Amino acid sequence: MSISLSIKDLISGAEKKFNTVSYSARLDAELLLIESLNRCEQGKNYSRSFLRTWPDKIIESKAVENFHSLCQQRLAGKPIAYILGHQSFWHFDLKVTEDTLIPRPDTETLIETALTHLPDGKTLKILDLGTGSGAIALALAYERPFAEVYATDIYLPTARIAQSNREQNNIQNLSFIISDWLSAFKPNQFDMIVSNPPYIDADDDKHLKTLKYEPSRALISKNHGLSDCQTIIQQAKQHLKQNGMLILEHGYDQAKEIYNFFQIENYQQINQQKDLANIIRVSYAKI
Repeated sequence: MSISLSIKDLISGAEKKFNTVSYSARLDAELLLIESLNRCEQGKNYSRSFLRTWPDKIIESKAVENFHSLCQQRLAGKPIAYILGHQSFWHFDLKVTEDTLIPRPDTETLIETALTHLPDGKTLKILDLGTGSGAIALALAYERPFAEVYATDIYLPTARIAQSNREQNNIQNLSFIISDWLSAFKPNQFDMIVSNPPYIDADDDKHLKTLKYEPSRALISKNHGLSDCQTIIQQAKQHLKQNGMLILEHGYDQAKEIYNFFQIENYQQINQQKDLANIIRVSYAKI
C-alpha cells in the first residue's frame, strides 16, 4: 500500500512523538525529513526553508518509509548527529560516527580560551590530545593558519574520521598521529597543548545513560573521572616549551581537583573559564 503524506503532516506527527526524547523535537523532525528526501531523491538538496515554503507538498512513499525508519532510531534514543552522520561545530559540518564523540557547543569554550592566548600570524606548535572527530584541532588550525597543529588519538578508526574531516574542510596545517597521550612526542616541542579527555566517572549511571550511543573509551576515566586529566597534566609539562600553556576541558564538578593537580605539578598562572551554562568547564595554566 502506497503511503503519501504532506510535509506538514510528517513533521507534526514526528514532533509530537519526539517531545518525549528531545528538547528540539521540531528541529529533529525537520532534519530527519530533509535527510530522507535527499537520500531518496538523488541529486536534490532539500533545506529547512524548502519545508517551510512548501508545507503542503506530498511526499512519495519511499521517502515517507525512510523517514519513519529514521524516526524510530531517534525515538530509541539515538542522537540525531549519529543518524545523520554529521554535526555542525565552529565553522564546520563534521562527519561523526559511533567511533567519535559528538562535538558539543560547550567545547567552543576551550577553543575561545585557546585563541585568546594564540597570537595570530605567528608560527606556533599546537597539540590536541584525544582529538576524536578532530573538532578542536580543526578549529585552531583554521583560526591560526600560520600555526603547526598536531592531533592525536589512540584509536585508528577515530583518527580516520578526523582525517576525513580535515580533507573535507581543506585544512592544510594539521597532522594526525596515533598516540597514547604524549607517548609519541619528544620533550619541549609545543607552545600549547589542549585536550577534551575522558572525564566521566564509571559509576555515573545517570550521565552515562544519556550517552549510551557514544564510545565509552572517550567518556569514562578512572579515579572518579579524573585519571586522564591528571595524567595529561603530569605529562604535558615535559612537552611544553618555556611559558607553554596546557588547556583542559573537564567535568562540571571537577574544577577544584583540576586546579589542585596543576598546583601539585608546579604550573603557574592557573586560570579557569566558565562555559555557556556559567559552569567552570575549562582550566589552563603555564609552565
